[in-house]
Order: sequence, then C-alpha cells, then structure tokens
Amino acid sequence: MKRQKLEELIQKSKILCMMAGLVRGAVWYFTGRMNNPGVHLLVHATQTNEVLCVHPTSEAYQILLRFRSFICHVPGGGIDLGETPEQALCRELVEEICVDGLELSQAQQSEILVSYGKLQNPVTLFYLKVDRPKDFPVSTPRGGEFLRNHQWRSVETAYRSGNSCMRTAMNCSGLGPVPGSATDPLPAE
Repeated sequence: MKRQKLEELIQKSKILCMMAGLVRGAVWYFTGRMNNPGVHLLVHATQTNEVLCVHPTSEAYQILLRFRSFICHVPGGGIDLGETPEQALCRELVEEICVDGLELSQAQQSEILVSYGKLQNPVTLFYLKVDRPKDFPVSTPRGGEFLRNHQWRSVETAYRSGNSCMRTAMNCSGLGPVPGSATDPLPAE
C-alpha cells in the first residue's frame, strides 16, 4: 500500500514538473526571452573527430523533451544584461561542465542565427579545436535544477542526435554535411 502511494506521488510530481516547465517555456516564448542573444562553444577533438556534447539529465527536462534524452546540445546559454559574449560563455561553462578560466583567444568566433520554430536567435559561436578529448578537461556539475552531463560523440552521431543549435554550429564550423552553411538542412527529429 505504501509503495503504491509513493508511486502515485512520484507520478504527480513528474506531472507538476512538466507543467512548470511548459509554463516557463511559454513565458520565455511570449516575453521574447527566446529571441535574446546566446553564446555557445563547439569543441572539436581533431584526432578522434569527436565533438563535446552536453545533454540534460534532470527528469523534469527529459519529460519536457518527451523522453528524447538522446538530444545533445552545444555547451552555452543566454547572455545576461551587461555581459559580453565571452563573460557569458565563461559563466555557462562553469555552470554546465565545470570548466573555469578557459582561454578563448584560440577559438574562432562567428555570429549565427539558430532557428527555434518560427523564432531565430542570434548566437555568438566560439569554435575551439583540440587534439584529443583529454586536452579539454570537463566534469559533471553537482546539483542544480537542470543538471547536465557531457559526452564526446563522433561528429556524425552528434549531428544526427543534436538539436538545431548543434547542427547549425557544426554546419558553420565545417563539420556538418553542409559546410559553411548557416542553415539547418535536417528537420527536427
């Protein structure tokens, strides 16, 4: 009996988390938050031909993605008021993959537009090449609402399982099937 009540409580909490996420998404959409500029870092290990991916691990976020936890993202996020793209990227890297003090002077920088449905977000993309994955040490952050894990994935797998930002960043960096393109040739999966 206690186990059944516990399972019911867990199910109700999942539904509440999903509803809270939907409300948050609607607020972002209608307040124009989704049109705010963003910043992302694409890290490419040239010897192994892999890219660094992050993906959400929180249960609530996976429910929002309709159990599509295979979707991988480029590390990064939004630029807060008063921040430069470099400051925002450094903050996001600490939050998402525990990388602090990254030197961005070796990274190529470009401005891209990432489509989210009918919206297009301006994104500052930093593209960094390393020899091997171990040359870019990352770790998984502890705590936080949207805990993220990182993985090194082959370029092909990352493109296939990546969100629109990942695919657009890979195309602009010459790693996607449409090198140099700022468009996303594949429909969202």
